Amino acid sequence: MSRSYQIKLPLAMFLTSDQLARRGRLDMSFDLLGILTPERMKEILGEILTGRGWTQTPDGKWTCRSPDGAIWRIDPASHTLEVDVSPQLTQDIIVDSSRLGIYDDSGPRNVSATNLPAAVRTSIEAAVQSLEAGEKDRLVREAMQARLALTEALQEVYREALQEKAKSIGNIVSVSESTQDGTTRIRIEIA
Repeated sequence: MSRSYQIKLPLAMFLTSDQLARRGRLDMSFDLLGILTPERMKEILGEILTGRGWTQTPDGKWTCRSPDGAIWRIDPASHTLEVDVSPQLTQDIIVDSSRLGIYDDSGPRNVSATNLPAAVRTSIEAAVQSLEAGEKDRLVREAMQARLALTEALQEVYREALQEKAKSIGNIVSVSESTQDGTTRIRIEIA
């Protein structure tokens, strides 16, 4: 009598340690203009991020969860935005045990990624590639959202830094801001 079961195989069996470490993660660099001293620019960035719901970790990075559950981290020291969707990624592939050839009438046999039949290995590799394609799409979407959130925060940082710099030069008469074709212009008149 033959039996067939749905078996969950961990993806770690089929991915290298480098692939596992990079899976679902992306780092992007950003510039922090030197309008004021680097320390003051980082302070203003921290104030803005706090106001937007980000929390500072003990290592000095700022972190928050995206609306879709990804983790966004900003490292002001290295000027890096990290996007991590790995906690929500599928960790297993489900395979029919009869295709693996790991069960016979005497019970389960030991199996590893290296002793799988070639046809099974090929179908598992195709499933892994399909998962990776979906994961990349999700990671790109999250990266775009994170970059937009960072850009909005940086605009606010620059606005505050410019006003602070202007105050050190003289009395501010007026401040006006306009946006055209994706470019923001801040005009500060000093008396």
